[in-house]
Amino acid sequence: LQNHTEPLIEYRAEAQAGDSVWSICRRIVTDKDNMQEVVWKTMEENHITDPTALRPGQVVVVHVKEVREGKV
Repeated sequence: LQNHTEPLIEYRAEAQAGDSVWSICRRIVTDKDNMQEVVWKTMEENHITDPTALRPGQVVVVHVKEVREGKV
Protein backbone atom coordinates (compact mmCIF):
# COMPACT_ATOMS: atom_id res chain seq x y z
CA LEU A 1 0.00 0.00 0.00
CA GLN A 2 1.24 3.44 -0.93
CA ASN A 3 1.82 5.81 1.96
CA HIS A 4 -0.15 9.05 1.44
CA THR A 5 1.75 11.19 3.96
CA GLU A 6 3.19 13.58 1.36
CA PRO A 7 1.75 17.00 2.20
CA LEU A 8 -0.69 18.43 -0.32
CA ILE A 9 -0.64 22.00 -1.59
CA GLU A 10 -3.92 23.91 -1.40
CA TYR A 11 -4.42 25.93 -4.57
CA ARG A 12 -7.35 28.32 -4.97
CA ALA A 13 -8.45 28.90 -8.56
CA GLU A 14 -11.05 31.41 -9.70
CA ALA A 15 -13.32 30.02 -12.40
CA GLN A 16 -13.48 31.93 -15.67
CA ALA A 17 -16.38 31.86 -18.14
CA GLY A 18 -16.55 28.42 -19.75
CA ASP A 19 -14.38 26.71 -17.13
CA SER A 20 -15.08 23.23 -15.83
CA VAL A 21 -13.53 21.38 -12.89
CA TRP A 22 -11.47 19.43 -15.44
CA SER A 23 -10.12 22.57 -17.18
CA ILE A 24 -9.16 24.17 -13.86
CA CYS A 25 -7.40 21.03 -12.65
CA ARG A 26 -5.65 20.60 -16.01
CA ARG A 27 -4.02 24.03 -15.55
CA ILE A 28 -2.71 23.08 -12.09
CA VAL A 29 -2.00 19.33 -11.96
CA THR A 30 1.46 17.90 -12.74
CA ASP A 31 2.43 14.30 -13.45
CA LYS A 32 2.89 13.75 -9.69
CA ASP A 33 -0.90 13.53 -9.33
CA ASN A 34 -3.57 11.37 -10.96
CA MET A 35 -5.73 13.84 -12.91
CA GLN A 36 -8.99 11.85 -12.55
CA GLU A 37 -8.42 11.45 -8.81
CA VAL A 38 -7.75 15.18 -8.37
CA VAL A 39 -10.90 16.09 -10.35
CA TRP A 40 -13.02 13.69 -8.27
CA LYS A 41 -11.56 14.95 -4.96
CA THR A 42 -11.98 18.58 -6.05
CA MET A 43 -15.66 18.01 -6.87
CA GLU A 44 -16.20 16.24 -3.54
CA GLU A 45 -14.33 18.81 -1.42
CA ASN A 46 -16.03 21.79 -3.12
CA HIS A 47 -19.50 20.14 -3.11
CA ILE A 48 -19.76 20.40 -6.90
CA THR A 49 -22.35 18.10 -8.49
CA ASP A 50 -22.07 19.29 -12.09
CA PRO A 51 -18.41 19.73 -13.12
CA THR A 52 -19.40 21.95 -16.06
CA ALA A 53 -21.67 24.33 -14.13
CA LEU A 54 -19.11 26.65 -12.55
CA ARG A 55 -19.94 30.33 -12.21
CA PRO A 56 -17.36 32.90 -13.33
CA GLY A 57 -15.63 34.14 -10.17
CA GLN A 58 -16.43 30.96 -8.23
CA VAL A 59 -13.39 29.92 -6.17
CA VAL A 60 -12.45 26.26 -6.48
CA VAL A 61 -9.96 24.76 -4.01
CA VAL A 62 -7.69 22.08 -5.50
CA HIS A 63 -5.28 19.93 -3.45
CA VAL A 64 -2.22 18.67 -5.32
CA LYS A 65 1.24 17.30 -4.55
CA GLU A 66 2.87 19.88 -6.82
CA VAL A 67 1.56 22.94 -8.68
CA ARG A 68 2.32 23.31 -12.40
CA GLU A 69 5.24 25.67 -13.14
CA GLY A 70 4.15 29.29 -13.39
CA LYS A 71 1.00 28.84 -11.27
CA VAL A 72 2.47 29.67 -7.86
